[in-house]
Amino acid sequence: MNKLWESLRSGQIWRSIFRHGYPDTPRNRTLAVLSNVFLHLHPVKVRRSGIRLSYTWCMGGLTFFLFLIETLTGLLLMFYYRPTAEWA
Repeated sequence: MNKLWESLRSGQIWRSIFRHGYPDTPRNRTLAVLSNVFLHLHPVKVRRSGIRLSYTWCMGGLTFFLFLIETLTGLLLMFYYRPTAEWA
């Protein structure tokens, strides 16, 4: 198991995702967050103003919901719509 772990950690994929060592200073902490894909997408520290609930938080959810409705109705139209005068 240790051999597998060491081969994984020494591989190119691991080094491309985790590019910086242990963050012991503020500068190294910043470099670790900016060079790490997961910490860049989901940082450890978030400003209080970024968490505050506002009306714009719902815009992404509403957009996704409307996209799903549009996709479902488009699929239904694809299967049931017939562009003839008889079925109009």
